[in-house]
Amino acid sequence: MDKISIPQIKQKDFSLEKKAIPNEAKDDVIKDKIEISSTQEERITAAIRRTEGKLLKETQLLGAIGIGVATGSFLSQLITGNVLGGIAGPIIGALSAGLWEHFALTDKIKEHLPSWLKKKNKVAKASKVALEVKEASPRVLYPSIANVSGEERALIESTLDKLPLKDVTSVKNIVVGKTGDGILGITTAQPIGNNIVIKEELVKNASMAPITEHTIVHEVGHARDFGEGIADMVKRGQYSKSAPFGKPPYVTSPISDLPNKPYAATNRFEDFAVTYEYYHTNPQKVAREAPQKYSAMQKVEQPSLTDKLLDRPSVRKIGKTISQWIDKVPGLRLTLEYLGKISAPIALYGGARALQRGIENEDKVDKTKGKFTLAEGILLSNRSLALATLGLLGLEIYVNRKLKKGKISLEQADKVATTALAVSGGPVGVTAWAFLRNLPLVEHLPPEKEDLKLTKEDKKLIAKVAGGVVAGGIGGGIAGGTVGGVVGGVIGGVIAGPPGAITFGFLGKLIGSIGGAHLLANLGGKIARKLGRGGKVSEEASGGRELEDAQHNSTGN
Repeated sequence: MDKISIPQIKQKDFSLEKKAIPNEAKDDVIKDKIEISSTQEERITAAIRRTEGKLLKETQLLGAIGIGVATGSFLSQLITGNVLGGIAGPIIGALSAGLWEHFALTDKIKEHLPSWLKKKNKVAKASKVALEVKEASPRVLYPSIANVSGEERALIESTLDKLPLKDVTSVKNIVVGKTGDGILGITTAQPIGNNIVIKEELVKNASMAPITEHTIVHEVGHARDFGEGIADMVKRGQYSKSAPFGKPPYVTSPISDLPNKPYAATNRFEDFAVTYEYYHTNPQKVAREAPQKYSAMQKVEQPSLTDKLLDRPSVRKIGKTISQWIDKVPGLRLTLEYLGKISAPIALYGGARALQRGIENEDKVDKTKGKFTLAEGILLSNRSLALATLGLLGLEIYVNRKLKKGKISLEQADKVATTALAVSGGPVGVTAWAFLRNLPLVEHLPPEKEDLKLTKEDKKLIAKVAGGVVAGGIGGGIAGGTVGGVVGGVIGGVIAGPPGAITFGFLGKLIGSIGGAHLLANLGGKIARKLGRGGKVSEEASGGRELEDAQHNSTGN
């Protein structure tokens, strides 16, 4: 009986298990176990996809806000006719763009567009390229000058002729008008360009010409400090924020000083502008009264090789002539500046959307397009790198032509676009690229596994790879930038003197920092990944055992 009772008890216990758990519930339990079983590559891929999705959505929002701010400023100036604009237009534009993106109005509108409007066309592509070329090209146009006679225009232009061309082109409009009591000039940094207003009574009085010249130079100094576009507006003083500006000794100004206080002591912005004013009108005075600020201004105003090539009387004459033609059409200059300024946020917005769509649909055409466009947006957002956008546009056109002729595959085109996107981000971009390349990832992730969670071992491996990549990226970037800057400076100095040393030094530092970060970040990632392989193996084994257990229980054995 003992021998018979033992299996009876087991059979009885098993039957009770079956009764306790209905078949439907049991199937759900088995299904859940099978769904959550996964490899480490799949879990990490799922986590990276979610992070990429969030970053791309944030980039779209950033681009939308950039478009909104520029549009608000444009409409504000166009409607009111006031070049000083104001903060209301940009703020309303930013809020409107944020709401637009929050409610996904772009997608909703596209759903209701006629089919012929949804199709991509050559005009749209050509317009995109034209805007980016316009914004990336070197600046040569003189500012628009309004409310002046022929003699007054000649006075303003002759004053601008004494300043470096790169400083002159940092101003978009000079208007002679009302400024308020005791105020000779005002400069405002707008999202679509810096504008200057010079006191009307000052310019109209020929005997005050010397003071007019000083005022113009002073205000151009503010424009040079404020920089250009939305990105520089955030910085609010790209030169004055650093020492020695904002601290004594100050350059004195017989025109602006109060009885017991130098005007330059008002704030760091005025300190920079007064220093700039006298650096270009009386440099010996600056060197005598504030030698550190004189040295700092020398560095700011040192021309690059590009500046030397462009800053010629013939180029200036072309810039003046074109500017005068544009001024004959009301609102044209403002419109052109607006279209140029929205090229960067449009590229960021469109590139992020295309890349996100490509990742979600595993479409390499959209991925390639998105990466190229996003890289262009990044470069256009940085004035010192904007010229490189022309080369990137050329590369994109070349790759697309090769792709259409079947001379390269989609995979090869995508690799070129990936490299372009990483390099456009500088040392940070290539370091992030190295981090992704050194993680165990899968190319295709089933939709049902997109929400997989990381285990402790996964997080440890990611932390180790991140640590190795970041350490290598920082070390390589610093070392490469230092060596590249020195080598580039020496080569440039031999070829073209001081301007060449500045230009080649900058390029050498940039290329060296990117190359160094790329090499050492990859090396650090590989070492870190090898150290973390033990966790990967154990997790895959545990995932396999979990799947086997679920399948075993489903058969009731």
